[in-house]
Amino acid sequence: MLQSVPEVAVQDLVDLVMPIHFNKNEVLFRQGEEGEELYFIRDGEVKLIQDGIEFKTLGSGTVLGEMGLLTGARRSAMAVATKGVHCLMLRKESFDQLRGEYPELDQSLRNIVAERLDELGQNRRKREQAEDDWAKEASNALKTGVEIPSPQQLRAAHEEHRGAPMAIWLGILLDGIPESFVIGTGLVAILLTYQSVGVSPGFFDVVPYTLMAGLFLSNFPEALSSSVGMKNQGMKPSKVFSLWLSLMVMTGIGAGLGYSLGGALSHTYVVGIEGVAAGAMLTMIAAAMIPEAVHRGGPIATGVGTIFGFIAAISFKLLE
Repeated sequence: MLQSVPEVAVQDLVDLVMPIHFNKNEVLFRQGEEGEELYFIRDGEVKLIQDGIEFKTLGSGTVLGEMGLLTGARRSAMAVATKGVHCLMLRKESFDQLRGEYPELDQSLRNIVAERLDELGQNRRKREQAEDDWAKEASNALKTGVEIPSPQQLRAAHEEHRGAPMAIWLGILLDGIPESFVIGTGLVAILLTYQSVGVSPGFFDVVPYTLMAGLFLSNFPEALSSSVGMKNQGMKPSKVFSLWLSLMVMTGIGAGLGYSLGGALSHTYVVGIEGVAAGAMLTMIAAAMIPEAVHRGGPIATGVGTIFGFIAAISFKLLE
């Protein structure tokens, strides 16, 4: 917020703020209250709850409470500390004084409020969609004579799928490490084969590009789906990136180990490692991906997507 603000304005702001601490589960302000304070979060986390539903978490370096001060509207959500939170508090009279003196600060705050209003609108549309889904479920239940699901039951069913993104990531991990090991051992086998006949292999003779293309075709949509789910659950982009970066490093190490140890392992061990990779993939597909796909898109779209996935995989195999 302060990147485009003159240094003198920042200094005036420092002179006007007051340090304040909130303990875990302590309420900073409640929905519907008048906004009289603006908070700069120094460290800790604050969750925002609108109409009883948590929709966002704010961490260190973020601003909280600016909407009420800028627009005069009552608090649009309740803010609760999820752990100990250290803030710098700015009162409304000081806030109005700074806005009048420094238009850059005023404009920066307006931009933040515009973003927050967009977020609140998206959150409201999600709730309306959930209510619409319940109405459709209830209507179908009335037509078929089955029990009408309550909003709480639908919410509980939704919560059952919250672990799907991490389950997909874990499945890719359990599949990717032995998979990369097999790629490394396969590279050794190809090199030894060419060496035994006294032929110098070319780049595409050594690199199993069809296998790698097939693996990319399967892993990329899995990773994309998992990342979207992680983001929708409020996971920070830095954490999502760290998870996939760690997976990339581990699979790289797996390929290196496969290349280093592949010549010393018997064929039985290599086949066993391939079986572990295949088993992890099938388990992830059966336990997480297909149920999640049916939950989000329905059985028809899931079936069609699965068929095209198999056709694409077979096509890459035919290119070998």
